Amino acid sequence: MEYSLDIVEKHNPVELKIEGFYNLVLEKRPLLDAFSSKIGYGVYKPVIDDARLQRKGVILAIILQAKAAEKAGLEMLADARSKVIPWVNNHLYDLTSQNLKVINREVGDFLREYDENTELASAATALGIKVYVDTLKTLQQNLETNNAARIAENAMRRSANRKEIKTEVIFALGNLFRAIDLARVEHTAIDYTPLINELSEMLAAYQSLVKGRSTRAKTSADNKTTTAELSTKTSPAAI
Repeated sequence: MEYSLDIVEKHNPVELKIEGFYNLVLEKRPLLDAFSSKIGYGVYKPVIDDARLQRKGVILAIILQAKAAEKAGLEMLADARSKVIPWVNNHLYDLTSQNLKVINREVGDFLREYDENTELASAATALGIKVYVDTLKTLQQNLETNNAARIAENAMRRSANRKEIKTEVIFALGNLFRAIDLARVEHTAIDYTPLINELSEMLAAYQSLVKGRSTRAKTSADNKTTTAELSTKTSPAAI
């Protein structure tokens, strides 16, 4: 459908007197999302990837700031260090080398403890870590929101009746092709040959691709059957 629309658009459907049927097919284009192998991911991927990268940098900044405070060893910050450093080490130390599931869990626990322990906020402020914690909280919330939206969109699109959508799209394309044939008869002064030739080439290439896939699938099935038969014939039970 995508290639067909691109070809018709290139040849100017308005001048060819087929704009109405072209627009009807164009309206069906969003339905093709139901057949995408990465539904819901393409839109959210750059946003999620960027937030994950930023989160990694903020985690490292928190660790470095905690280490700097520990190394400085200022007596006036001893109480703040005693609260912050174990908290940071317990959840974030060596975290960026872990998988996403572990990172999400530990960051969530890290922020939950921060929200539940009022003393951590003042201690983090004293050590210059609070600004990073607040940034981490925002990034984590954005990640959770976008992940939830991506999952919900995936579920919605997977629930679509693909058979009905396919029938609807094919019907609209069939009407467009019939409109081209009728327009060629009605408007003899307009040359439809370039459009028809290009569409024919596209359809032939598509049919060849489908035939090739069908042949490979049949060959694979035949090979599996032959292998199974040979295995049966040469098995101890067969002998």
